[in-house]
Amino acid sequence: MDWRKLKGNPFFKPGSKMFFATGAVCLGLIWLIIRIILNIIGKPLGTDSSEEEYFLLLSFSSLLTTYLLGYIIFTKISVDDIVQQKYDNIMNSLVYDDEGKKIYPGDPRQNFTNAQWLRLSIMQHLDLLEVAATSEKNKAVQLKLMRDKTQPDKDPIQYADIVTMLSKKLTNIGDFEEAEAICRKSLATISPEHKTAFGQIKAALGVVLKRRGQIDDAVNELSGAASIISQDEPLRWILVNKDLLRLQFLASGTIPESSKLEMIHDKLISLCKSNFGNQNHIDSWRLSAALESYYDLYSIFLASEGQIQWALRYSYAAVVLAENRTGIQASTYSTSHLSRLLMLEGDFENAMIMLDSKRSYLDQRGDSRGWLSYNLARCKFGLGEFEEAIDLYNETIDMKATDAETMLKAYIGLSFAHQRLGNVQM
Repeated sequence: MDWRKLKGNPFFKPGSKMFFATGAVCLGLIWLIIRIILNIIGKPLGTDSSEEEYFLLLSFSSLLTTYLLGYIIFTKISVDDIVQQKYDNIMNSLVYDDEGKKIYPGDPRQNFTNAQWLRLSIMQHLDLLEVAATSEKNKAVQLKLMRDKTQPDKDPIQYADIVTMLSKKLTNIGDFEEAEAICRKSLATISPEHKTAFGQIKAALGVVLKRRGQIDDAVNELSGAASIISQDEPLRWILVNKDLLRLQFLASGTIPESSKLEMIHDKLISLCKSNFGNQNHIDSWRLSAALESYYDLYSIFLASEGQIQWALRYSYAAVVLAENRTGIQASTYSTSHLSRLLMLEGDFENAMIMLDSKRSYLDQRGDSRGWLSYNLARCKFGLGEFEEAIDLYNETIDMKATDAETMLKAYIGLSFAHQRLGNVQM
């Protein structure tokens, strides 16, 4: 029985006068039923019990039974409201951790019963997983379980959101092959009729292929995704087109459809003016991430056009957005691009200071980033410290999480550094 259908009935709506009438009628019926039962089995207090004691027991039993029955029915009717309230309380209880990131201190699941946990929507599960203070590896494990329990034909968008987030978590920990396999398997599972979901998974596959260095295949997947996803899904449309433009720049050194940058910007402005980012912290986080990525992409485009000063300004804006979202000390991809632009200006000292602060922070966490070591190597190369540059290039190559593009550049830089030192054999 779907108890939630009773929610609109005035007889079962808390605060309604009819609700109290329902309770009174139920109490009377239960009192009568219990009295009939007691008359059948005999007075439980024995032959010495008085009539007052008998009716006291009868009334207490009736009241307790009515309360428990009412609580069960009320819980079943109001379960969605209870779950939403607990979800909102978690989102309003986020705190800054030592890294400056907004997280929920503890396991969000502890706030829900098993039945309530199952009532959460897929998006709510993903939101809670995003703010949970757990490792990327643990999040990947939970996402795999969620993917296995989600039916792509019934919930295609939710299925695509899970696969997209799972592929990101796997690439973050360096499991590129598994991320690609999951995306391809998901594409074979979901029907192309679900255009938005199908396009989103194709886009996720394209990003994974890019990280693996398979540029041509990545361009094909992202181009296909961009042609499928409609502008009626503004944030999804922004993300896939932004990833496509970034990949096209990587492949050809230019952005063939620069007008799309303005289209993306217009969509972002529209989202900022809407109520999208005010619903909860996660939506605000997603919008901030999209803005950061756009400013970072636009700075790359300006640099390719020779407008280095303007590129630096947009890149700095991207870094500010990233650090506002993930903490002042957190390492970001935008910081990588800003340091590269500083190197183009010959400002290796400031680039080195910026990167060293990130490196010391990551060393304290026992973490590593391929792009960070690579850019530090470039700084050392620019300052003429070739032996230290060689060590950093080798460090970049040996890291599991280094993507194919950065690794290729590290090999090239390593070769030039050895040439500067006169090392013919490497």
